[in-house]
Amino acid sequence: MSVAVVSWIGAALFVIWTVSALAIYAAIAWTDERAVSGFWLAGSALIALTTMLLRRFVVRVG
Repeated sequence: MSVAVVSWIGAALFVIWTVSALAIYAAIAWTDERAVSGFWLAGSALIALTTMLLRRFVVRVG
């Protein structure tokens, strides 16, 4: 496999992991109202991290 394919597979797996983590955290926040603010904080951090890593993958591949 070429480097581009491996990079895109890695990026896709990371996005899937991020969405899964957000879904689990949302389920916890749904049952505990004190966790809601933590959910938004963690969600924002994960989205920022995912965006940063995807930009690196795109720069390397493109």
